[in-house]
Amino acid sequence: MAARNIWYANRYLIFGVLPVVAVIIVCAVNWQRKVGQLLDSEPKTITLPTELPIPETPWGQNSPEIQKHVQDVRDRLERIKASPDAAPIALANAYGELGEIYLTYDLAAGAMACFRNAAILDSENFRWPYLQAMSHFTAVESQPAYDAMDEAMRRLASDYSAGAEHHVAARCFLGDAAMRLNRMNEARTHFNEAIRLNPNSLFAHFRRGQLASREGQSE
Repeated sequence: MAARNIWYANRYLIFGVLPVVAVIIVCAVNWQRKVGQLLDSEPKTITLPTELPIPETPWGQNSPEIQKHVQDVRDRLERIKASPDAAPIALANAYGELGEIYLTYDLAAGAMACFRNAAILDSENFRWPYLQAMSHFTAVESQPAYDAMDEAMRRLASDYSAGAEHHVAARCFLGDAAMRLNRMNEARTHFNEAIRLNPNSLFAHFRRGQLASREGQSE
């Protein structure tokens, strides 16, 4: 029970300190503009040969209102998939929208599938693997979370519209995941880079201090 409480405390610390919410809001605004531009472009054939099926939703105690919300967005996705005139970017955004709904309601499996499909269709957008990493984190899957965020970092490197806050948040996430995977040197590298980018990053300083404390106890 104590370990689980620590895990939840760390989880909420991450979401509280990392600028994740700000990053998602900024990306959402840019995404909405991007959709408006690209839907008017020349239609392209949608191809997703390795589509990851969206699993059945384990509704549990979720209310009928939540179920309807998810189903409405999922129906919209299916309509876009069935349209011969829809652009791939439109399908990527539809998957992303559904993934965000799943993530909001803590339905991690559905979110993972949606963000992974969006990442394939929109192969340069860092937003999708970034959110896929958050989904794996919600499901306490440290290695897949690390791998997805590592892909987001790769895309960030070539996205000049991304701000320093995106890089800092990604570095903090990777450092935290590396700590969970017991890769302490790797974690330190990520936290050092986060602090270089933002000397006021409380989360990076806190986690790096934890690393130093562990090293002192092991001597």
